[in-house]
Amino acid sequence: METGREKSVPLPEGRGLLQGRYKISGVLGAGGFGITYRALDTQVQAPVAIKELYPRPYVKRNLRTGKIEPREGKKDEFEYLRKRFREEAEVIHSFQESPEILNIYNLFDDNGTSYYAMELLDPFKGRVFASVIILLYAIFIAPKFCPEQPTVPITMGAS
Repeated sequence: METGREKSVPLPEGRGLLQGRYKISGVLGAGGFGITYRALDTQVQAPVAIKELYPRPYVKRNLRTGKIEPREGKKDEFEYLRKRFREEAEVIHSFQESPEILNIYNLFDDNGTSYYAMELLDPFKGRVFASVIILLYAIFIAPKFCPEQPTVPITMGAS
């Protein structure tokens, strides 16, 4: 029986997103609400990070197609989380003029869920992700949906 406590199932390396624009090259991190990938933006031949909404208690991945599907009786919660995920990306994007905030390049839907492509951090350049926004999200939003799994919605790591 699936409970939502299973490990995240990431997309495989080489998998394309947004009609092949982005090509997955690995996983940077995963938590209870999402997976962050390293990818190549094939339009500009540049590395990016892609955040995928994958709230394990509310969805599962179809292993054959790679698509995210709401668990039984969890569709409304998943749609609410998609809305919040998109709002998160839009709020971060609204700070693009600040040199301290990570650039978000694209917000899109694919595989039955939402994604955003963003600047891939170089941990030695001193740029910060919109940490206050992420921290507030982790403290006030995520626990309402996954109280037994404290998570931060994005994991940053060296590639």
